[in-house]
Amino acid sequence: MLEEALNKYTEAINLKIKDKINSFLYSNRAWVNLKLEKIGAALDDANHAIKWDPDNIKGYYRRGLANLALLKYEDALIDLEYAFKKYPEEKNVKDKIEEIKFEIEKKKLRNSNIANDDNENINEEPPEVLLDLKYIENEIKKEEEKIKNEYLSQNSKIIKNDNEKEKTIKEWINPNKKIKFTLLYRMSRDGENATDFHRNCDNKGATLTLAETTKGYQIGGYTTLDWESDNNGKNKTDDLTFLFSLNQMKKYTKKNNSRSIYVYKNDGPGFGNGRDLGIGNPKMTSGWSNNSTFLTNNELTNGEGSFTYKEVEVYKVDFN
Repeated sequence: MLEEALNKYTEAINLKIKDKINSFLYSNRAWVNLKLEKIGAALDDANHAIKWDPDNIKGYYRRGLANLALLKYEDALIDLEYAFKKYPEEKNVKDKIEEIKFEIEKKKLRNSNIANDDNENINEEPPEVLLDLKYIENEIKKEEEKIKNEYLSQNSKIIKNDNEKEKTIKEWINPNKKIKFTLLYRMSRDGENATDFHRNCDNKGATLTLAETTKGYQIGGYTTLDWESDNNGKNKTDDLTFLFSLNQMKKYTKKNNSRSIYVYKNDGPGFGNGRDLGIGNPKMTSGWSNNSTFLTNNELTNGEGSFTYKEVEVYKVDFN
């Protein structure tokens, strides 16, 4: 059964799927190779898993096990300590670390049959009997869905798999940091009222607002400030808020230190004095734009002061 699983993972790897999917496949094949006591192959697969996704903790864990089996204690210790740092609740990893430290301290070299260790809680792998093609296909789908939720272009109904637009937005926000987008609100999914927006987006920290009008203008804004359901309406200011047009592929910063956003319980996201870009009052389909606070030159909607939104999305922005 393990040999069959090895063949199935190899078939999937040969399909040359997306980066993180490849990492997942190599990591799982490394686990199978460890079980088969093919330690060199397991080490090679774990290295590939980490190459495709440097955040793949299972890749580090399995590389640590492979190095331990090869008596490369110092290398194994580095990887297992990294895995334990991420998952300190894993007693099995801690035990492996203690084992390695003991071996290093006593300067003993022992052959450890890591492949037959059946207590790898961090692996969360299924019983061998489930390692068939259907299982692998289901795991790939799960991983694809997870990755989809991490990437703006794969999750958005507005920019729809346009990786260049996502790359540009990330560079506008911060070109030096890895950015994760988590969908908080989608008008077509969560409702068209401003209250629907506030229910999902208030007090979430930095957010990206992405909208598309019925005429195809793809526009939006970024702010580090919290959205709020203020009863009377109030202005909030920071130095990082900006607007953008994906049709023009331009970022628009503020002219001066006037307000960045306006928060009010009956409005959706509002940017700038007099709403350089406004969404929802109270319906999220309603929009308006002017040239007050941001250097937009009325380019967001080609000079149209009021318009209708076809879709609005708001994403939480996290920096890794």
